[in-house]
Amino acid sequence: MNEKIYVPSKGPDSWRELLAQPDKQWKTGFSAKTMAHCWEDQNGFPKEFDKPLKDSGLYLDMLIAIPEYKVYLYNNIAPSQNDLFVLSKDSDGLAVIIIEGKVSEPFDKIIKDWNNSDGKLSRFKFLAEKLEINNNISNCNDLKYQLFHRTVSAISIAEKFIAKKAIMIVHSFSQSNEMVQ
Repeated sequence: MNEKIYVPSKGPDSWRELLAQPDKQWKTGFSAKTMAHCWEDQNGFPKEFDKPLKDSGLYLDMLIAIPEYKVYLYNNIAPSQNDLFVLSKDSDGLAVIIIEGKVSEPFDKIIKDWNNSDGKLSRFKFLAEKLEINNNISNCNDLKYQLFHRTVSAISIAEKFIAKKAIMIVHSFSQSNEMVQ
């Protein structure tokens, strides 16, 4: 399979085959299926994005959206599989957005629970350098690893497309407005 060729979606169910573990991840009430239906029902960004984007001074036109977009980070061994990659533009040029969908699923482990090997320390150092933050891992112990990873995915894609903006957004579908832990 050539990961650089994309075909148009035939509807929400076509997102299922892109999942790493479709039998586990494609369930009603979970983010993969919920995101597919939400985004397929729109012609551009979902309406709940209007106010936050405009409040941030972003007037973006969506050019293309690719679900389950893989980005190779750090050592190019295993890709980061991002829920949705959106290439958009505004008057300043291109903007890359990585969307992480959540219904009630938790984010991956916090750094202090995730960090248990030299390989992971090297990966964290790479992420910290890319984010231009102090790479002292103890300063980040209570932060979610998944948020670092997804944000660096956005930066890496923006560099490839020579985009001026790299954005990572968590698209929450929580019915109870709970904070995703």
